[in-house]
Amino acid sequence: AEMREVQVGIIGSAVPWYEMLALAYGAASCYTIEYNPLDHHHPLLLTATPDQYWSLPAPHRPRFQVALSISSLEHDGLGRYGDPINPDGDLVAIRQLEDVVLPH
Repeated sequence: AEMREVQVGIIGSAVPWYEMLALAYGAASCYTIEYNPLDHHHPLLLTATPDQYWSLPAPHRPRFQVALSISSLEHDGLGRYGDPINPDGDLVAIRQLEDVVLPH
């Protein structure tokens, strides 16, 4: 399937494999939210830590038509990747997706 001109959000990705696939299938850009600071040195790949992303005022916070998360949400709250310890971290992260993904 093509992603023509779609803004894609990537949740938890340290190496830009999914970002490159999204661009290869026509995504307009990718915005990665990752606990570890990243810089992919590519004009269509934007990155932010969760603190950076959520500190943006809501009207200026990017939202996405498509969001991908490959083995990351279920780790939120365990503290293994720089995230704060929170027994409900995975549930909180899933609820936050409502503010990340645009309604259809």
